[in-house]
Amino acid sequence: MSELRRAAGTGRRTLILNSTNLVMPTLSALLRLTVPGLWCLDLHDDLLYDSMGWRRLRGRVALGALKRCTDIAVHAAPTLSELFPASHHLGNASDLLPVARAGFDARRVLVLASIDARFDFEFVARSAALAPDVAFDVHGQISRGDPVIAARLEALASAPNVVHYGPYDNAALPGLLASYSVTLAPYVVGSRLTRYIDPLRYYHCLNSGMEVVTTAIPAAEVLRPHLHVVANPEAFIATLALLGEDSATRRNDGTMALTHTWGAKARRLIEIAAQARGGRDG
Repeated sequence: MSELRRAAGTGRRTLILNSTNLVMPTLSALLRLTVPGLWCLDLHDDLLYDSMGWRRLRGRVALGALKRCTDIAVHAAPTLSELFPASHHLGNASDLLPVARAGFDARRVLVLASIDARFDFEFVARSAALAPDVAFDVHGQISRGDPVIAARLEALASAPNVVHYGPYDNAALPGLLASYSVTLAPYVVGSRLTRYIDPLRYYHCLNSGMEVVTTAIPAAEVLRPHLHVVANPEAFIATLALLGEDSATRRNDGTMALTHTWGAKARRLIEIAAQARGGRDG
């Protein structure tokens, strides 16, 4: 709020990034009326998600209000241009740097996840059954304490080579990622819930120097040169074996940590804002 108050007295259209989603549309509208600036709406996902009925209608109204009090909008996943054709692609990033690892270990797989309806439990269960000598370490929080999701996770973790370690702390990510060479991102394919996401964990893991194996969600196609997209658990296990045996099959060349940083995204956002201002004060 102090930054917004200072912006109000400058007489210049200061860039104000609104990342509140649909949580406070009325407050966003009031601030837009009282605080001068170039208001930018940050669209990181569908925002309406899989909500139905009255909840979805309420979300549509809130989203409409946000759009009306926005000068420009930026989105993460390229597919979001389907929903917000006037917005600018910005994308996600990470400021994590490559971490030192003792060697390449394909016998331990990190599954870093928000454990919710987007998580493909069957994919992980089948993968673990196909490779009983590989440890699958799941780190993540169960969404909203959902009992159905919790039950599915408990069933998954009943396999002898699958362990759920609970939520992870972002501050501890560098140390956690340093403990693994390979991560699996088991997103459900063909779902609206995964069509419009640009997973931060892709960028965290790639920037840290890991090999990332993922199911074929749209965001994976954009990063395909840097990661491995697999269609089924059998393909994942085959890919995992190749990564352990042949270094030439690995795709993480370290360039992600140079190009996909928040500093680079900030510079791109400034360019978008300058274009919106007509270059007058950019």
